Amino acid sequence: MLKKESVKTTEITTPILETKTLFKSGTSIRISHGDALYILRITKTNKLILTK
Repeated sequence: MLKKESVKTTEITTPILETKTLFKSGTSIRISHGDALYILRITKTNKLILTK
């Protein structure tokens, strides 16, 4: 779900996604971008790491 708040960059409003919504009860998700597949994961120290 999108939060009601958003960040304005120049004239474009960028949506804010909650990690708890994206990850649900897991610690990683796969993101398809064009022909590439990426993995976004939450580390033990609660940081986000994106790998190809």
